[in-house]
Amino acid sequence: IRYVNKAGEKKFVHTCNGTAVASTRTLISILETFQTERKSIDMLPDVIRNRLKTVRPPPLKFQPAKPLA
Repeated sequence: IRYVNKAGEKKFVHTCNGTAVASTRTLISILETFQTERKSIDMLPDVIRNRLKTVRPPPLKFQPAKPLA
């Protein structure tokens, strides 16, 4: 988030503990904006991509639920 000060300069807003924005919602919207059709994060800005894990965990294996009785 940026703002323009009285001198006309663009400055970044500083927040304490994410009080100005919902940080998790902001991150999700950034990830959704930059994801590709294959759910890749190759198009993310380097600043964000470098902080994310590059190795994905193996997919979960689901089994049919067992009867309760």
